[in-house]
Amino acid sequence: DLLARLHTTEYTGRHRNIFSEAPPPPPAPSASELAKAQRRPTGPQLPPPPPPLVVDVKFYGYVDDRASGKRRAFFTNGDDVFIAAQGDTLEGRYRVARIGNDSADLEEISSGRRATLAMEQPPEQAQMPPEPQGPQGAQK
Repeated sequence: DLLARLHTTEYTGRHRNIFSEAPPPPPAPSASELAKAQRRPTGPQLPPPPPPLVVDVKFYGYVDDRASGKRRAFFTNGDDVFIAAQGDTLEGRYRVARIGNDSADLEEISSGRRATLAMEQPPEQAQMPPEPQGPQGAQK
């Protein structure tokens, strides 16, 4: 009687080949999961978000004008230097939205996308040779 019952018993768990390193197959979705997937509304695909704004100018300083109370920022693009206050345009493409102590926010006029530029050291100061030392530094 016990032996007959063991012969008729079927394994109902997940089947896996114990001699294979591959993971077992995922469980089959239940009827309720299938029904939810079929009821899920499908619509047109949303367009991808616009790419981040890449600005070719560098922010390297600012000055506070005591007479007018405005802050002006210094930007560079290669050898060109631009001085702009908040609300001014740069290269006819960007508007200066905000000038902070260590960054400046620019807005692209055509699309409204924004970019934050961190303050960088101007290239002239970065490549300056070290100051000459006195007579003690010359002796070796």
